[in-house]
Amino acid sequence: MHRTLKELALRDGDALLVLEPQALDTSIISVSGDIVTVTTPSDCRWLLVEFCPRGGRGAAGEEEQDEGERRRGKVPASGNMLLLEVKQRAMEVLQLQDQLQDVKCCLRQVDSTGRLLPPVCEHLSVREAGVKLMTSLLLCPGEAPGPTQLFLYYTVGSDSPAAAERELTVEETLTVKECLKLIVKLAGLEGEAWHLRKTDWCEEVGDALTEEDATLAELRIHSGDTLVLTEGRLPPKGFLKLPVWLYGQQSERYVSQEAQGNHVTNGVEGDPAAVTGAEFRFAGQVEISGEASLDDLKTQVMTLPSLQDVCVPAPPFLRVWVLEGRRLSKILRGNQLPLKNLKLGSGTELCVQQLLKEENLGPKELVLRVQMGYGVSPDCLHIAKHLPEKHAWMAISNWSQQVSKRKKKKRAESLQGAPFHLKDGDLIGGSNRDFCTLRDVLGQQRLRQEAESRRKGGPNMRAEPSQGRDQSGRSQGNAGSQRWPCQST
Repeated sequence: MHRTLKELALRDGDALLVLEPQALDTSIISVSGDIVTVTTPSDCRWLLVEFCPRGGRGAAGEEEQDEGERRRGKVPASGNMLLLEVKQRAMEVLQLQDQLQDVKCCLRQVDSTGRLLPPVCEHLSVREAGVKLMTSLLLCPGEAPGPTQLFLYYTVGSDSPAAAERELTVEETLTVKECLKLIVKLAGLEGEAWHLRKTDWCEEVGDALTEEDATLAELRIHSGDTLVLTEGRLPPKGFLKLPVWLYGQQSERYVSQEAQGNHVTNGVEGDPAAVTGAEFRFAGQVEISGEASLDDLKTQVMTLPSLQDVCVPAPPFLRVWVLEGRRLSKILRGNQLPLKNLKLGSGTELCVQQLLKEENLGPKELVLRVQMGYGVSPDCLHIAKHLPEKHAWMAISNWSQQVSKRKKKKRAESLQGAPFHLKDGDLIGGSNRDFCTLRDVLGQQRLRQEAESRRKGGPNMRAEPSQGRDQSGRSQGNAGSQRWPCQST
């Protein structure tokens, strides 16, 4: 029990078996030194196979209609048995040899929601395919994918419900362009103004498949993945297609200077980031080369029809933000830097903000939003960084220079380094007393309740995001109603 994981030679992907002490007294478990052998009892070596003539469970009415056609039975199986042999035995047990003599069928699993999973590969064994004994399989119409084939789902449009998913079996050597043409044809659509996107692990539409000449295997498309047929032609190779939003600065809310009580409390609750979602207005899309500079991007954005009524004398009077989840995330810096150096991908959402004076931020400059509540002497003023996940504040009190123990050399402390890691979007507060706000107190109380619930084995509760600011709102302090870039030293 006192050996480390390294001493046990554990690696990523190793399987662990957790047993109760009394299980070691049974004939199923045998222990020899550090090796534990588990013998599957003979009465547990089976799979329940159900014949679904219509290829799924369907609605309740369809289930009643097909109940007479449905058949189910236990099929003897072992971990080393090929799934092709399991299917043949199932047809014998269910007496379907004559009915399915010339019909192609396959075995499929069902998830907890009742959704049919991709057909299992019949050339694999039960263990290799990840099928557990004493579980259910459905015998459905359709051909199982071969060793070099992929079983995919596809939908038309990102707003299509899950019920609109269709199934497709293709070779893994098929290129993205060939797969796109095939899906467009199967969907009954025409034209070339389409492209494919792949959903990620949380079933959200991801980036476009831009490498049209790459094969599905090279792009790591696996069986069970979902492709989304999206309207719109992909930009030429080396070009970026960027959606642009306009930030309506004129409607920001500010905290009243007559507000009483804790100044930081007022600053957090009156954070303009809380209302920025309603201030975004879609301005259009731009197609631009990845070799173009940030200055070129600003110039092209200024030509959009939606910005013709916005007074922007020159590109430096525009600030470009990257949006994440429709929230301001970070500011693009370096007007002469190529866009490819800014790590922008096609489809990255941008937001432009009108400025009253020219701006050219350096890599070590941060943009802070500062607001005056009441006058405080600098000697009495303390600042802190807000930690929204913990509903707490990290005091920034050490402004002295650090001394290296090895070289006995002073080096300047940077707020962008450890432990503060200050960046665009962080919230800072200034106060001459406790930073904790009523919202923080309520948030900490909720976190304690969730931790207590998890400790008692109750249902898992996820903390709701703070409503007072976005996931990475602008840096905010309390010392004046002006904005300026503040260099971190």
